[in-house]
Amino acid sequence: LIGAHTQSWVTSLKIEFHNTEKGTLKMEEYFIKMKNLLDNLKLARSTSLVISLFKLLLVYMSTMQ
Repeated sequence: LIGAHTQSWVTSLKIEFHNTEKGTLKMEEYFIKMKNLLDNLKLARSTSLVISLFKLLLVYMSTMQ
């Protein structure tokens, strides 16, 4: 049951990760939202998504310069 709950949580985080857009959020708010997602993915031990999110954040940070 715990494994199923964790898998469901990871699936939910994956959906949120893929559907998250900056929209009208300030850049700082967007980064905070993405960092919270990253922290939750680390808790769920979803390494591939953590790496994907980290790469995405690096791309956004590079466009800010």
